Amino acid sequence: HLIFRNDSMQALVYNGKIDSIPVDNINVSIPVLGHNKDILNITGTVKTDMQKGMHYLQNSPLINKLKALQTMQLSGPMELALQLAITLYPGGSDHVNGQVKMNNDKLFLTNWKLSLNNITGILSFNEKGINAKNLQSKLFNQATKLSLATVAATKTNAKQTVINLDGILDVDSLRNYFSI
Repeated sequence: HLIFRNDSMQALVYNGKIDSIPVDNINVSIPVLGHNKDILNITGTVKTDMQKGMHYLQNSPLINKLKALQTMQLSGPMELALQLAITLYPGGSDHVNGQVKMNNDKLFLTNWKLSLNNITGILSFNEKGINAKNLQSKLFNQATKLSLATVAATKTNAKQTVINLDGILDVDSLRNYFSI
């Protein structure tokens, strides 16, 4: 469904596929056409699995804005609510806002060779980084709460992802993991 009204354009996509991921009810618009400050807005919700979603992100320009995701492998069901504002003129800045609803998902931190299981909760992201508070999870089969946030490093001003894990873990599991 494509609508041109005055100097605006709107497209309603009822269903389709992006990189083998089914999409439904996507709204695409350019609120003001032809004024050298055109912005393409895309909003919608996608239900798929994490591996397909991560594959898409890792092969899109969005990965440059979400570098923390390059060190993570995610699997399990996913519901993504996404808002993009893409400038169609030189010198503009793009904006990304998303929320990923997870339900019993798995996160593998490649640098640490560490798996968290049964992750349930909301992970939010934008062009500045990722944020999640009190995700329910399991580490070494023990209940934990996981929080993630992208922050500026104090000395270098580079971005880093801080991961906080709250829970009680048994000593034997830690000894086995750290080979102590």
